[in-house]
Amino acid sequence: LDATQRAKIGSLQSKNNKDITFHVNDIHSGALNLFHESFYAAGFTPESFRLHVSNVDCYDLDVEVSDDTPIQDFVVVNPPWGVRLMTDDMVSSWKSLRYFVRDTLASSVSDNTEFWLLSGNKLAPQSYLRLKRNRMIPVQTGDINLRWIQYTIHNQNSSSSSKQQNAEQREQDEDDVDNNNTNNNNDDDIIDDQ
Repeated sequence: LDATQRAKIGSLQSKNNKDITFHVNDIHSGALNLFHESFYAAGFTPESFRLHVSNVDCYDLDVEVSDDTPIQDFVVVNPPWGVRLMTDDMVSSWKSLRYFVRDTLASSVSDNTEFWLLSGNKLAPQSYLRLKRNRMIPVQTGDINLRWIQYTIHNQNSSSSSKQQNAEQREQDEDDVDNNNTNNNNDDDIIDDQ
């Protein structure tokens, strides 16, 4: 089957499947407008499955899990690449993403959740997320070299000692990232991989 046929089959299988829940978020309302246009153009409706759309910084994103909502087991993100956003916006976005992945997501997902990140920036994923990747798939869009990077997110242990260790590690990571950004005299090395 070609990609178009596979997409049609997948679309038909996922329509009207209330076992599927999508949480869609973007801090930029324009990106959400594009999502809505694509969603309806693909033939989906809000009745197709459970859909939660929000327009907040991912630092503030709360992925609620309840008995009637399946736990997320597949997460895809597309953070800034440092091409259109200013350096400060990109750094802030990556810090928010780090918090979302390591705190919010890791406490609300099933163990061994697939986490996929589309990055047009070589250094940001390792500098900010500090996760061990499973694999990387290079892709190109226009003149920008991108990478789909796959990680596995494990559910955090809920014990108080584990939470304390995680909090201490987060503080150390933030200090390390801030020191790295302060000591780096060439911002282009952080945000541009071309």
